[in-house]
Amino acid sequence: MPAMALRILEIVTPTEKAPQVESALDEFSFHHLWCTERSDELVIWRALVDAERVEPVLDRLENRFGHLSAFRVIMQAVEAVVPAPSENGEDDAEGLNNKGEVAQGKAFRISRSELYEDIAAESAFDIRFVVMVTLATVVVTVGLIQDSSVIVLAAMVIAPLLGPNMALALGTTLGDTSMIRRSAKAASAGFALALVLAIGYGTVGYLPDEGGEIIARTGFGASDLVLSLAAGVAGTLAYSTGAPSSLIGVMVAVALLPPTVVAGLMLGRGEWESGLGALMLVVSNVICVHLAAVGTFVIQGIKPSRWWEAKKARKATQRSIMICVVLFVGLIMLVFFRTFVRSS
Repeated sequence: MPAMALRILEIVTPTEKAPQVESALDEFSFHHLWCTERSDELVIWRALVDAERVEPVLDRLENRFGHLSAFRVIMQAVEAVVPAPSENGEDDAEGLNNKGEVAQGKAFRISRSELYEDIAAESAFDIRFVVMVTLATVVVTVGLIQDSSVIVLAAMVIAPLLGPNMALALGTTLGDTSMIRRSAKAASAGFALALVLAIGYGTVGYLPDEGGEIIARTGFGASDLVLSLAAGVAGTLAYSTGAPSSLIGVMVAVALLPPTVVAGLMLGRGEWESGLGALMLVVSNVICVHLAAVGTFVIQGIKPSRWWEAKKARKATQRSIMICVVLFVGLIMLVFFRTFVRSS
């Protein structure tokens, strides 16, 4: 993420708590901090801060004042500041407080709250999601039938399965059972919808006897596992650094939707071996993407702010990683077994 990506924090607090809030804000390094409104009931501050330094501020304020009914922090992305904040001088204070704590800016990511909202917004199972999956499936199917990698890649820009799978990984990392259930429902429904649509077309529609785009996805090997792991890391970084998901969503979607459509086409056509091979590719991709995404979130230090929630999240993350690693090792063994059988 660019070093000078900025956010505006609007901090609303009861007037009687203004001195405590002001004291808490003095512990942090902002580009600018000013009081914009003061009344008998409320005081409003605005702070201009680097995006990667937001999380410690939010955590500290929520832990100290989150129980107040009138307390709110509203965050907005900043398009531009004139004149631009200096990269030198007092704006570049390394620490975020006077106790020597490590600055979250070293993680080079947006705050946990912003990341949560971004991913949650794209993981809901609603009519928009159904339409996007349907459109992406249609475009992928056309690309596979015409054996056109250009059309297949064009469909990947839609990337409808990216959000739910990233939400599942984030929910696991945070130990958020509500997000896990919601994202698992959306991801399962998305895969099922794409598979059913593809089976329907494979049953009644035309399919080429030889198509490189289809044949390439009727099985999996070591290179597919590597691609899926890279795709999971890329998609996670796209979200956690605030980059447009469509830029890296292409890579993630390549690892998820096309093999699902191929599986449906082959099953609809009655080619069970090829269909099951494509389904195995889908399963391996999902496992690898989830493992890579959870691992990336953990390395970036994404966790709940409260210690008891962090403890719960740590257990959920460890359990998820352990299961994924066992399945990943099983996939590697299956790859070697298939290779040995074919060579013998």
